[in-house]
Amino acid sequence: MKSKHKLFLIKLSISITGIFFVTAFILEGISAYLLKTGSDYQLYKDRANICFVLFAVSAIIMCLLMDFMKITPERVKSTKLKIKYKEYDKIKEWIEQQLKKDGYGEIEEYNEYPYKIHYAYQRSSDIVYLVMIIREEEMTEEMYQNYDEARFEKLGNYLLENKIVRENDSIYMTFIICVDRVNKHFSKYTETDIEQFPRRYSLPIGISLASKTLYIGTQEEGMYKGAYKKLKKKFQTYLEPIIEDTKK
Repeated sequence: MKSKHKLFLIKLSISITGIFFVTAFILEGISAYLLKTGSDYQLYKDRANICFVLFAVSAIIMCLLMDFMKITPERVKSTKLKIKYKEYDKIKEWIEQQLKKDGYGEIEEYNEYPYKIHYAYQRSSDIVYLVMIIREEEMTEEMYQNYDEARFEKLGNYLLENKIVRENDSIYMTFIICVDRVNKHFSKYTETDIEQFPRRYSLPIGISLASKTLYIGTQEEGMYKGAYKKLKKKFQTYLEPIIEDTKK
């Protein structure tokens, strides 16, 4: 069963459990009111008890579903484009030029991970565009976890502490990870349906230098898809001149 179907069943069980819970309390309240007024309350009392039983049963089913239906991220196809260069320095230099033209500040370096992160940002009122570039031989499990679980949280905290970004800013983050070779962690990074968060929007980009291939992550479902489209369009504009014309 696909993860989206599992998620639907879990959400359905939560909704049904909630309906039984609310209905039971409403019927219990009506029966209590009728008891005070001396009216016949037993019918409502019996129905309230039935709803409480159904609530308990549905709650057990809900817990079982949440326990046994492990939801794994959906694999989706990334956009794959051939680029003209396989040299990292040329690609990085091109990206830097495009960022400067678009009003970004100087490329800076962050060294608190086992690998370096080069980053640049652009602010417009309470919106911040942040581009991060990482160069490694291959993507490690730790690097993937730092992206997947917290979007490189240590760097984010550093930017907050230095007032480069503010807590209430909307941050559009583009992650560019350049590797010599593709492995399973890189594939998960570029081929997992992107999950967006309120005011924290991201676009994962992967570049395989050996094959001169650019991978752009995909968001098929979920909220804030407009932010994803905005980031993707912006990034493709930067790299359009160095993308190979496959029609030739």
